[in-house]
Amino acid sequence: MLDCILKQPKTNICNRAVMLVGVSGTAKTSSILMYSEKFNREIMLFKRMNFSSATKPLTFQTNVEIECDFKMGKDFAPP
Repeated sequence: MLDCILKQPKTNICNRAVMLVGVSGTAKTSSILMYSEKFNREIMLFKRMNFSSATKPLTFQTNVEIECDFKMGKDFAPP
């Protein structure tokens, strides 16, 4: 199902974003980790972040910014 969604052309309606939802133990993390193994690590960057009910927007922003360098102004990019 992830392949089908991610192969759709990017448009104003479809930006190819995927969010998995489900109760604990439904293999959401395992499914994404298995799917991500097919990518070449030399070309594709992969950052794993766990979310819970305690995750705050600032925590998410900090996790993203730790992995990126400021390029110009508010623009970020991988190191």
